[in-house]
Amino acid sequence: MSRGRISRRRFLGTGMVAGTAAILAACGETVEVERIVTQVVEKEVEVIKEVTVEVEIPVERLVEVQVVQEVEGPQDVSYEAANVDWRKYAGQEINVLGVNGFVTQWQQGLLPEFEQITGIKVNYELLGETQLFDKTNLELTSRSANYDLFWSACFNIPRWLSGGLIQDLSGYLNDPDHTDIEWYDFGDIHPSVRGAVTAGDEIGAVPFDAVSHANFFRVDKFEEAGIQDPPDTMDELEETAAKLYDPENDFYGISLRGGFLQIMYPAFPYTYGGGYLDDEWRSIINSPESLAGTQKYVDLVTKYGPPGSSTKIWKDVLEDFRGGLSGMLPDTFGFTPGFEDVNASKIIGTVGAHYMPGVTKDEYGEHGFWTWTVTMNNFSEKKDPAWLYMQWASSRLTALRFALLRWVTARNWVTQQSVWQDVVKDKNFGQWPVVFGHGISTARPDYLVTSVNGRPIPEAQDVLRIQGIELSSMVAGEKTVEEGSNSSFEQVNNLMTQAGYYS
Repeated sequence: MSRGRISRRRFLGTGMVAGTAAILAACGETVEVERIVTQVVEKEVEVIKEVTVEVEIPVERLVEVQVVQEVEGPQDVSYEAANVDWRKYAGQEINVLGVNGFVTQWQQGLLPEFEQITGIKVNYELLGETQLFDKTNLELTSRSANYDLFWSACFNIPRWLSGGLIQDLSGYLNDPDHTDIEWYDFGDIHPSVRGAVTAGDEIGAVPFDAVSHANFFRVDKFEEAGIQDPPDTMDELEETAAKLYDPENDFYGISLRGGFLQIMYPAFPYTYGGGYLDDEWRSIINSPESLAGTQKYVDLVTKYGPPGSSTKIWKDVLEDFRGGLSGMLPDTFGFTPGFEDVNASKIIGTVGAHYMPGVTKDEYGEHGFWTWTVTMNNFSEKKDPAWLYMQWASSRLTALRFALLRWVTARNWVTQQSVWQDVVKDKNFGQWPVVFGHGISTARPDYLVTSVNGRPIPEAQDVLRIQGIELSSMVAGEKTVEEGSNSSFEQVNNLMTQAGYYS
């Protein structure tokens, strides 16, 4: 399942990606100011009520935000401008099951505002990722109406849609009685992200945020080691990790996730021209190209990573890197505000961002992406008020407000706003905007095996889980790359055979 990748020369020749920049200044004195940021936005687009929840935001970022006089674009994106009867379901109550993380915690902070606008009370319950996915599956398969909305990863969507467990949102998105189609503008969402929540003609979720990936590196440690440039190829990536590797001084070349739930790993087989499935949905995880990518990943983790890397998940690699234990971290842009967290980071002001390495210098590697989405329970008895919340929470204005805090966004419109561009233009030595822009604009929609050639794959989560478990065994030294990949190959083909896709 190879894919033509944009060449470095061609990309630079296009003037990068228009309007892609990033977010946040995370050092300096902090004050309680979500109220102030909202007031600034209100001034720009004549938006709504005053927010009641306060969040700490660096003062220097406030200065940047306050100098902006208006939001660019001909359309008023304020909530009041939407041709939507926000009060239609006043007095009703909906229940949301979400992931316990910054995204949903921030959304919870806006609930008093939403409730004031609509009269709808929103109840949130938050769980860890694995617990969230397990409980959501249980709730949906039991056809329970306990929850109206579920936060989810995109790899769950094809199964739930094909099983009739979640609502196809295309009806809501295309119905002017429920949605101001021009105001909401579903087509504004990055194509890769939009493709990941779409299964054929059906739309299974709306994305709230989106992050692409990059190779983050310690500029100061590169200078100390005499490394002039970040690696452009996979071989250079390993050579650089080896140069940085200094276990006697408790410093390691690279941090990569070793736990079975893999988000970064797929970029490696894809970069080498491999992947998970071919056009007939048969496993290609043990193809020569996939094996090459997997071997590179395993070598990097086992030879140059910190101790215990075989079980590390996202929290662990983030803490290792910002704790000063490693020189490189190929992972999500969602981590970048954490690199500058004055309360948790030891590496403030030292992190650069570079494109994911390719096989040769003429092509970038696969960057991939992650998005948190919201799905609607098909057995909900309150779908219409639930849709009002989905529409509000994932609108362009709400996306902008979040992006001013956390930099990342699923919305093209946000990246075109100078208020956002000014905040993020200097992040990671000026590389954040262009690398994020390239990654999110070129990421393959099937990065997490949600489809092949546009055909949705209900077994996406199973395919990822099988290879993830095998990958953990490879990283732990329990199996060779060939042994683990062959085992994955057999399991996936048996799975797809039992599902009736081929005999």
